[in-house]
Amino acid sequence: MEKELIAKKHLSNCEFVKVILMLLVVFGHSIAFSAPAVNAEGVSKSMYSLSLVYLWVKFFHVYAFALASGYIFAFKMNGGGYKDIGAFVKNKAVRLLVPYVAVMFLWIIPMTHPVFPLTKSTFVKNYLLGIAPAQVWFLMMLFEVFLIVRLLWDVMSKKPGMGWFICISLYLIGIFGYVNFPNYFSIWTTCQYVLIFYAGARIRTKEEAGEKTITSTVPWFVWILIYCAIYGVYIYSLGKSGEAWFWTQTLLQAGLRNVGALMAWSCLQKIGEKFEAKKHKLLRFLMYYTMPIYLFHQQITYYVRAYGGRIDPWALGLLTFALSTLLALGIGVVLKMWKVTRFLIGEK
Repeated sequence: MEKELIAKKHLSNCEFVKVILMLLVVFGHSIAFSAPAVNAEGVSKSMYSLSLVYLWVKFFHVYAFALASGYIFAFKMNGGGYKDIGAFVKNKAVRLLVPYVAVMFLWIIPMTHPVFPLTKSTFVKNYLLGIAPAQVWFLMMLFEVFLIVRLLWDVMSKKPGMGWFICISLYLIGIFGYVNFPNYFSIWTTCQYVLIFYAGARIRTKEEAGEKTITSTVPWFVWILIYCAIYGVYIYSLGKSGEAWFWTQTLLQAGLRNVGALMAWSCLQKIGEKFEAKKHKLLRFLMYYTMPIYLFHQQITYYVRAYGGRIDPWALGLLTFALSTLLALGIGVVLKMWKVTRFLIGEK
């Protein structure tokens, strides 16, 4: 009964986990322009500390979001949902690809061009071919991950060993492809996210079976220590040159992303259990507007940063975070008033 209760709590906390991760994404984008390279010379202590925080958060927030998505996916698959592949693809296309296209052309491009003027070449490569379509890359990536895992689920669920082999193989293919070929429609990024998505699915499946999981066996504070240790080595490696160091940094980044996702999941689930997030009106409100905040915040940060003046980097970052969150939230409130606009941002 205790294990069943834990599984129910973890599922209930998923929206809380996703809200906090979304806010970390907004925070990361808010401080990105003020965070120089960690190994840059002549930067102030304020900017250096900002850079360390930016990198610390950057490596895990989206990976942890993918883990949470895999966790929910397994819950639905194991409960008998998503059986009709055609209906599943249609559902995910409406939820992810419609806002990918709509937000990109109706918001991202018009709002980005005045600050970062687009050429025909960058328009084609970044947006039509999906190499760097700003924040909506995540929607394309997640759609592709859902599709891959759903098509392979029968094998991956019945033979976990084969599932891990597939995921690790895709991860290595993704690294090779990202280094050597254009990342059209985030395909190489997708290959690298399948692994952590599947990890989330396995955590849920094992919880339902009453088995120990990697996150229940390893305490949350140990995950923090492991992540910080890898991060420290990674910071040391920055600025080093040569092919050996390049692949060392690539390996460390893989560790930061995957260990960081497990760390974030463990810590936020622990906080969610103690905090009982759904009892708090503000958090429930933010849970309802997670998607719009994610979809609209980044371009707002451009304008706050452009007109922010020469204030302290930390102050500018926090101001940008507050304004971009509130304005994106306001846009979300307005767009959720009508069925057609809800459809365009992937909401019901």
